[in-house]
Amino acid sequence: MARELKQSTVTVVKIGPFVTSTGTVITDLTIPQASVRLSKAGGNMAQKSTATACVHDEVGVYFCDLSAADTDTLGGLRLDVDKSGSASLAVWEWYNVVTAHYWNAKYGTGRIEADVQEIDGASAAAVNFQNMYDGTGYAGGTTRLGVDVQEIDGGSAAAATFLTMYDGTGYAGGAIRLGADIQEIDGASAGAVNMQNFYDGTGYLGGTIKMITTPANASMTAGVFAPRAISSGVFAANALTAGIFAGSCFAIANYDATYRVYFATGIQKNATFPDMEFLLVASSDHRTGKTGLGGATGITMTRSIDGAAWAAGSATLAEIGNGIYVADLAATDTNGDSITLRFTADDADDLFIFMKTSS
Repeated sequence: MARELKQSTVTVVKIGPFVTSTGTVITDLTIPQASVRLSKAGGNMAQKSTATACVHDEVGVYFCDLSAADTDTLGGLRLDVDKSGSASLAVWEWYNVVTAHYWNAKYGTGRIEADVQEIDGASAAAVNFQNMYDGTGYAGGTTRLGVDVQEIDGGSAAAATFLTMYDGTGYAGGAIRLGADIQEIDGASAGAVNMQNFYDGTGYLGGTIKMITTPANASMTAGVFAPRAISSGVFAANALTAGIFAGSCFAIANYDATYRVYFATGIQKNATFPDMEFLLVASSDHRTGKTGLGGATGITMTRSIDGAAWAAGSATLAEIGNGIYVADLAATDTNGDSITLRFTADDADDLFIFMKTSS
């Protein structure tokens, strides 16, 4: 049965297993972009649009990235893997690309919504049904579900009193209203006043507690902060400098002439990124941490930046233990918006790490 994919959505599918004619699982295939062929709704086959290669998971099954462009056409989507030059048997997959509305209704929290076009085979009945409930009146007369109340228990005065009670003008027989100010709390008018002061920002009369406080300077513009010591830095008038919050729980990464402050998050583009830990596992069982690779002498790191060809990385590599290694990335390793790192070593599975940088 074909699996369903959400239209125009980035997704990762699993393809395989890849096996030989004798049933041996193949775990070391190289499946580049050009080897993954797609046919949308019966159209001509073409390579998938994402440049990333497929990566082995386990038991001969591989991860395959599909982009929004790969899933943009509704209907059948056939995926074939061209490995004619290898020992692998042919592998292909079938998918059905469905609308986002259908997907969200079936797999998410959305709902399947449908207009009523006919009732018992008659389109006029559906139109009359709509008119009856949307306030425009039934097409065959003036009857509406939304009608004014003229009498209650035979008395029109009761209906008028009911209206004034609920429309905010006050009950006709007195001053009672549903929307009324609180005049007393537990018989004391002062209690109501104190509660008002507490919630409207003017402060509780019995003290200085306020729900909302106003700064001494109403305008928060350049120069309103007199010099104040903050850790090892200060707010000098009309100046915000890098390092002003040295020793605090955060640091300024950048600022501009309008005094907006920018904070660095994640991995910064074109900057060093030390101590990135990663796990290499033995290719014999794909689980056990591979030790004794000796850092840079036993591990090779290459990188693809913004979809460019693979190139040698500049990171310094070292072993921690139990298959865990650490890479100190150089600025040249992070000089792009989208970075894919590849770590390879003898007797170890290849490891791919994808990351997005921030400016």
